Amino acid sequence: MKVLADVTPLRTSPAFRNLWLGGAISAVGGQFNSFAAMYAVWHLTGSSLMVGLLGLASGIPMVAIALAGSMFIDSVDRAALARRATIGMLCCSLLMAWAVLEHWVTVLILFTAVAAALSSLAGPARRALTPTVVGSKELAAAYALTSLAFQLSMLIGPGLAALVATRFSLPVCFLLDAASFLAALAGLRGLHRPPEAATADRGVGAAVAGFRFAATQPVVRGALLCDLAATLLAMPFALFPALNHDNFDGTAQTLAWLTTAVAVGGVTGSVCSGVITHRAHPGLVMVVCSMSWGVALIVAGASHLLVVTLAMLAIAGAADTWAVTSRTTLVQSATPDRFRGRLSALEQLVGIGGPNLGNFRAGAVGNVIGAGPAMSLGGVTCVAAVAGIIATGRQLRGYQLPASAADNVSAGT
Repeated sequence: MKVLADVTPLRTSPAFRNLWLGGAISAVGGQFNSFAAMYAVWHLTGSSLMVGLLGLASGIPMVAIALAGSMFIDSVDRAALARRATIGMLCCSLLMAWAVLEHWVTVLILFTAVAAALSSLAGPARRALTPTVVGSKELAAAYALTSLAFQLSMLIGPGLAALVATRFSLPVCFLLDAASFLAALAGLRGLHRPPEAATADRGVGAAVAGFRFAATQPVVRGALLCDLAATLLAMPFALFPALNHDNFDGTAQTLAWLTTAVAVGGVTGSVCSGVITHRAHPGLVMVVCSMSWGVALIVAGASHLLVVTLAMLAIAGAADTWAVTSRTTLVQSATPDRFRGRLSALEQLVGIGGPNLGNFRAGAVGNVIGAGPAMSLGGVTCVAAVAGIIATGRQLRGYQLPASAADNVSAGT
């Protein structure tokens, strides 16, 4: 049985290699931005609710723009759309640095919202490009490598951001994020990828058709609902500052360790992604990993020992990585190219909007009952919700990936 990550897409597809490298560098910059925004809001307000508001500020525009993007994303050049949105996010990072210099929390949250809106266009566009630059047999490996890049960014990003914030200042973190978007733009250079199955669908009708496809395909519907159960109900990151303050020493370095622990597990899961990318039933893998995520958070929230909390967060990170890789592989393989942009937008809504709204929920609950109990409660509700989904969705558990390359995925370079 293969265990280590399959790097074949990086060797065989120069277009994917460039896209992956640019995204990997930008992902590190994104961690600088997330850490600096969270730490700045906590430092300036001392409120878990305000930290959670960052998630709400990201979630609302992300939902709105993802819905708007689904009206046209399958009828435009996805690479050009990604480039324009990336330029906009670069500008937002510069403006966020200025807001922190002036101690303007409201302005910082505002530009967090604008950047989230732009990412809800860039993310689906980039994700829908992947099946057009790798072969269908390499699709799961390509998404696993994308997950590895993100997890590596979570591993090294918060620690480096804490170092930069301590040695220099929080605005420098935002400036480094802005610089990282240049790498993302370089990775998109030369790509001009309209949908392989060109469609003239635009407007509300196109968005409705995409949602109808997701709602009427039990496998896709179940995968997205399972992801929402894990994120909307149990996302813990907004609780980290208060958990650090209540249970540990409250320093920026310990806060970085909490986030980094999730990344350590995620990187380990990504490096060992061969365990899941060669399995024919991604739905079953996703279900098991989603429930494991919830159980780990139950224990992490109940523990007052840093080493136990870090260990449980690492397990949660590994489970989340495998669940996300399985979800993306399942959704993309079960979706025709003419719908792939819209389904990628819906994945963006669920995969990023869900965690941001989940962080707001966590911050609000933590403000009432405390960070540790709120984290454990989230884990309990996650496990219960996933159990309910699989009890009524046998097709999700039994879905099998196509055995051959003839599955509507283009291998164009």
